[in-house]
Amino acid sequence: MRHLLRYLHKTSTLGLILGRNPKQSGLHMFADASWAANLDNRHSTSGYGAMLYGSLTAWWSRNQYLLARSSFEAELIAIYGATSEGTWILRLLKDFRLKSVIDLFGDNITTMNQLKEHIVTKRTRHIAIRFYSTVEYIQGGLLTLHHIPAIENWADMLTKSQDQDTFTRHRNTFIA
Repeated sequence: MRHLLRYLHKTSTLGLILGRNPKQSGLHMFADASWAANLDNRHSTSGYGAMLYGSLTAWWSRNQYLLARSSFEAELIAIYGATSEGTWILRLLKDFRLKSVIDLFGDNITTMNQLKEHIVTKRTRHIAIRFYSTVEYIQGGLLTLHHIPAIENWADMLTKSQDQDTFTRHRNTFIA
């Protein structure tokens, strides 16, 4: 608790940047998961965030409700959560007569390739139905998956502890 209060005191002058960033257009989602991170019940942790025109507008970090059997499944659950949030934001943008697609960034190549190619195997058959909506969004052109290295995925800070330098670099992505 003392560490949290010390951090809040030292960063009291920082704040989120809101407004259009000319370098970034549309909706960018970042998703990550840490497999079986909770040592009490072995549930994985999902984290995702939304950057709308360069401004951090939504973020989420929570234990997953399903018990993932692999890091692939944990990442798939995180991507599904990010996709659900992203489609809600797209509907909101549509109300304002703004068009966008979801550019989703993640660091698990296997998960992204299986979603892009819609590969269903014996190991993934049990979760294919639940997460088929993500595949439909990809096929419909509303969602585009992009791989980024884990070190560049700032959603990583929502799923696991990090060293101070990495945390500060990710934090500085969206604060003033």
